[in-house]
Amino acid sequence: MPKENKIMVGPACAFTNKRGAGTSLLHEEGHALDYSIGVELGFGGHVSVAKNFGPKVVKELTETLFQEADTFIAANPEFEKGWSLNRKRERYFKLKFIESEYRDHPVKGIPTRFIKTLEGDDHLLSAFSDIINGVSGGKIDLGYCHKKDYWDDASIGKETFTHLGTISESSKGVSLLESYLPENYKMWKGFLKSGADAVINRLRSR
Repeated sequence: MPKENKIMVGPACAFTNKRGAGTSLLHEEGHALDYSIGVELGFGGHVSVAKNFGPKVVKELTETLFQEADTFIAANPEFEKGWSLNRKRERYFKLKFIESEYRDHPVKGIPTRFIKTLEGDDHLLSAFSDIINGVSGGKIDLGYCHKKDYWDDASIGKETFTHLGTISESSKGVSLLESYLPENYKMWKGFLKSGADAVINRLRSR
């Protein structure tokens, strides 16, 4: 519960989580790390909040992944005709990343060789899906997300901070970050380094 500066983990859930045993534990530890780094750097709380990480994530993902979807939608007016923009975006993201049944979509112009980066990888999908959900204000759901009223600038930053730990564990996750959140990925790694350096300097000064 990052808004309360606490973490909560149900042991039974943590070790039977379909996304992988211990996934929720690692996720909550990410929130604790976010908070600890912020305290270590003198911000008194989450570094993601102090550095306004959430709005930066929204801006970059909107300019990369969401713009990619919007460009495709504009070029293919028959794509899910009559649907709202966010429903079309959601379908595009599912088509691109996770749903093989859309591989032969009947609308002309749909790429038929999308690499289903997230298909069958619930560990990675849950993290990426939640970030997309937050950036869309709870309007796009790829299968994993928080409640719509949870999202604000601070929560987007906090959740992205800990999700980047999950996503960066694999080469395909790093590829996603370098494609769609390159600047924020660099910033996140900078947070980790700054926190580690601050701890080392504190210990050396004893």
